[in-house]
Amino acid sequence: AKDAAEQQIAASLRDVQSGPFHIVLEQIDSFDNDACVVRVQESRELKELHYAILLRLSGFVEVDLSQPYCGKDPVRQSLWKTYGSAYVADGYTPHVTIGHGHPKRAKKCLKGRTWEVTAFQLSKKKESWQTIETFDL
Repeated sequence: AKDAAEQQIAASLRDVQSGPFHIVLEQIDSFDNDACVVRVQESRELKELHYAILLRLSGFVEVDLSQPYCGKDPVRQSLWKTYGSAYVADGYTPHVTIGHGHPKRAKKCLKGRTWEVTAFQLSKKKESWQTIETFDL
């Protein structure tokens, strides 16, 4: 069952207006020293979806509860003060997390692959990731 805050966030995200679009995978990268991710080629549709979600979530951000950005980049400092994260808006790097570690075979077989994005999910992490709600585009 969703708690009250999750219900409010989900209700806000239901207003995101978009349509399905295709993404193109680029290079394999690592994140937080243990996650293997594939960078996604930026596109107008992806950027518009990102900003639409960010706009809907901005009212729920409690900056003083978020992990501070300690770097020197003034753009990222400004993003953190506004959104509680230095890695959103212009600081966002589109990616797909594919697992833990650094698989070597994936480097060649994923680059250039495309697929249609038809939904996004609101998830939370307790011991593992749990989907709260899926939103069709």
